[in-house]
Amino acid sequence: MKRSIQLLRWANLILVLVTLLAYISPYVSPINFWPLSFLGLFFPFLILFNLFFILFWALSRKRHFIFSLLTIVVGWGYLLSFIGFGKNSLHLAEEGSFKFTSFNAHSIVPKKNQLNEERNKAYGDFADMISQQKSQVFCFQEVPNLPRAISKSREMKPKAIDPAYQILQDKRGSLGILTNLPVLRSHSEYYEYRTNGYQWADLQLNDHQIIRVFNLHLQSNGITRMTRDVSNGNLGKKKTWKRIKNIMGQYKRAAQKRARQAKEVAEAIQQSPHPVIICGDLNDVPTSYAYRVISESMQDSFKEKGGGFATTYTGPIPGLRIDYIFVSYPYEIQSFQTGKRNFSDHKPVSTIIRPRL
Repeated sequence: MKRSIQLLRWANLILVLVTLLAYISPYVSPINFWPLSFLGLFFPFLILFNLFFILFWALSRKRHFIFSLLTIVVGWGYLLSFIGFGKNSLHLAEEGSFKFTSFNAHSIVPKKNQLNEERNKAYGDFADMISQQKSQVFCFQEVPNLPRAISKSREMKPKAIDPAYQILQDKRGSLGILTNLPVLRSHSEYYEYRTNGYQWADLQLNDHQIIRVFNLHLQSNGITRMTRDVSNGNLGKKKTWKRIKNIMGQYKRAAQKRARQAKEVAEAIQQSPHPVIICGDLNDVPTSYAYRVISESMQDSFKEKGGGFATTYTGPIPGLRIDYIFVSYPYEIQSFQTGKRNFSDHKPVSTIIRPRL
């Protein structure tokens, strides 16, 4: 029994060390040392294991629970990035308020083997989402032909999408902004394959306020299929371990690309002559270098007003929050909501803001 307790104590100490290293990951570029970013990816699981040890030691009436308890207290700010204590709902917008929605809707793009009924249902769901949200600004990622998606959705639900919306999209890219606010100017920058990149648009909020909206999609990890293969595989087989090695290599390359992209986007944000709203899919969690670089001096709408667990991606790795809306401090965040999943493996996120008095 003594030996088992001793082993558990050492396991707890190792867990504490790994969790503290995960806290450091936002401050270390993956270009310099990428394994720390991998630890940040599994932050929710590290917290769960720490909670297990707190409960175990408390029930065993041993003081060792203080190790994990102090670790969670030290990282409380990170915990609030994954669990919100507000309401996951959008209050009625007051006069002078504005609503923004960000959504990676990649599955709206028809697949070759997709049945017409499935396509039509996806377009119908897309129209319903736009109609229900009634946002002044929608930022979409991974929709290569947004005008076609909007057109097809209107065919399914003719009255669902207000004809006053304008579509902003580079024809060769997959980022798109849908807005019923006056557009003053817009610009797009894409990386390889024109899937990842950023766009911005200057929008006239009212007679005397202009805001620059950034729509982002940083480098994808590209490990979804490989992760599913590993989860279905046998750890005793060499083939499974080879896949794990491939996953680590792919994640390393993606994290390093995101680090470079995040710095480029941050520079573009700093050059904005107007207050900024940042929407998009960072493909990274709050305990990441990309998140820290882009969200610096910004309000995270979930941390301010979100409620419940902050999961926005429903792929093979559970509990990931990778979709965000950041808001400049001249604006107050009134409410936030993570929507329901339908045709995409991402959930839409929405927030209502208003100028500070």
